[in-house]
Formats: sequence, structure tokens, C-alpha cells
Amino acid sequence: MMNIYYIARKELREYFMSVMGYVFLTMLLFLTGLFFWLLVTSYAEYSSQVAGSPMAGQLPNLTDAVLGGLFENMGVFFLFVNPLMAMRLFAEERRNRTLEFLLTSPVSSGEIVVGKFAGSVAFFAVYLLLTIQFPLVLSKLGTVDPGPVLTAYLGALLLGAACVAIGMLASSFTQHQLVAGILAFTMSLVLWVISLAGSGPSSDEVWNYLSILEQYQGFTRGYLKLEGGVYYLSLIVLCLFAAVQRLETLRRQ
Repeated sequence: MMNIYYIARKELREYFMSVMGYVFLTMLLFLTGLFFWLLVTSYAEYSSQVAGSPMAGQLPNLTDAVLGGLFENMGVFFLFVNPLMAMRLFAEERRNRTLEFLLTSPVSSGEIVVGKFAGSVAFFAVYLLLTIQFPLVLSKLGTVDPGPVLTAYLGALLLGAACVAIGMLASSFTQHQLVAGILAFTMSLVLWVISLAGSGPSSDEVWNYLSILEQYQGFTRGYLKLEGGVYYLSLIVLCLFAAVQRLETLRRQ
């Protein structure tokens, strides 16, 4: 356990010591803030229309309309940004030839993979903590239901961690970060559009279950679904297991 802790701490420190770490944080926070502003503005305009004309329709729930829409857009950000954030984990080590030192040290491949994954997820969790300002600001404008918000944050953490695992797996296959980033993005894209496959109702249900964003939508709507959690945890374990096997192959070379 201590080896995992030290590796995770090293990875987390490297994110905050590199320019790219702050670039990713800034990019995610800017996009999140931009969409939050757009959603709040849109809700305020529609609220004015409803107040001015009873025939305009019923005003939607503030939490669902603003925060639900915000978290749905955040999920798309994660598919693009998180794999790129993790593409350096092994590619950079191989390029700098420091991975050979890790593989010959008394640390198992599993500890290396889990430690690097934990450090990257911890960095992503910092971003999620910084976004708490948006629900807090919204609570000053109206009533915010904390239950759906907490559920959406849980879904965001699971989705973000799954995207990090995908990026880390891609990074284990090459020493070039650009190649790892393209491979990770392609894998994430396939898991996103896989719901378009199938030709019948039963088939659609299966493909929708395999879609990385379809599972996430339940969380953004405030539904705490066991199958969603099982899906993301299974995807994470599968990617970590494959990364461990890849390191074992490199260790034997």
C-alpha cells in the first residue's frame, strides 16, 4: 500500500509542477464556467417569458435545467480532456527511460498502475472540488436540491476516472504522447458512439448499456443506478488490468 501511496503522491505533485496540469485545469474550469453562464442566462430568459405570459409553459426545475445540463456537457469535456490528461503517464516515462527504473525496482506492476491511476484521479478530483462554486452560486438564485447534485458529482467522478483509465491504458502502448492521446481519444469516441449500433429494441438496449455517456445521463438526472456504477467500475478494472499486463510484457523484455 505504501508503494501505491508514494507513486500516487509523485504523480499528483507532477501535475501541479507542470504547465500542462494547469492548462488542463484552466481548460476544464473555463468550459464549465462558460456553459454554466449560458445555462443560467437561458433559464433566466425563459423564466421572464413564463412570468410575462402564463401560456408560455411551466418553468422547469432549477436544479435539472441548469445543473443537469451543466453536468451533461461536462461529461463530453471529460471524454476529450481526461484521456489527454493521462496520456503522459507511461509514454513520458518510456521516453525519459525512467520506466525501466520502475520496472526493475521492487515494485509490482499492479502497484505502479494503481498508484499512477490514483494520482491522476486525485488531480481530477481537485477540478471537481473547484466546480462546487457553481451549485453554491446557483443556490443564491433559487432552491437547489442537494440530492441530484451529489448524484451528478458521483457520476462525474466515475466517468472521469474511467476516461483516465482509458488514457493510461493507451499510454502504456507507446512512448509518444501524441500517439497515446490519439489512441485514447479514439477509444473514448468508440465507447461514446457505440450506442448508435444495433438494429432492434433489444439490441439497442445492449449497445446503450455499453455507451460510456448513456450510463452517465442517469447520474446527471439524479438517478443513482447500480448498473451505472458497475459499468464504470468494470471499465476501470478492465483498463487497469490490461495496463498491468502490458507492463508485465515490458518487464520481461
